Amino acid sequence: MLKAPLSRRTFLQFTAAASAATLPAAAEAAFGNVESVPLTDEQALDACIGQLKNILARMHPLAEPAAHWARSQDDGGFWFTLRASPAFQEFDGDGLYMLSCDGYRVPYWLQAAFQKNANGEVVNQHFWGYQWIDNPFDGGEQYFAEPRYFGEPSIIRKLDMPDGITSDDVPFGFARY
Repeated sequence: MLKAPLSRRTFLQFTAAASAATLPAAAEAAFGNVESVPLTDEQALDACIGQLKNILARMHPLAEPAAHWARSQDDGGFWFTLRASPAFQEFDGDGLYMLSCDGYRVPYWLQAAFQKNANGEVVNQHFWGYQWIDNPFDGGEQYFAEPRYFGEPSIIRKLDMPDGITSDDVPFGFARY
């Protein structure tokens, strides 16, 4: 009784199955029986945190490298946090900026204020900011809110002024030093 010849697909399936069956034995013969060393809980946690940092770095490429803090508490609990902020920019003159405020992007008009000594040398620099409100409700009102003091603002980037708004529209209500 003659059987039909094997198709190429069937032949390859048989060969792949036979090869797969011999791989574990071939691997053990080549490398011997390798025992894995169990990790301590601290080592496993460190490895997990490292992997989590790598994943988050790929998901958030504009962020600085992540930092983490962990501690055990006297009451049996624990505290853990993992944080990475974006790479902040330098102040580039008075203007409209996108700032990071408690993790939220908020547009502010920033203006530098300087404290000078008796010789006229700058001894301290800080910033005042007016939040830019672009209200889509109530007729789309746009305005600058009350001023806020910033010691060191977290600048994401400098923005272009919205159409129809100039620096003359900023309500400068603070004194420069």
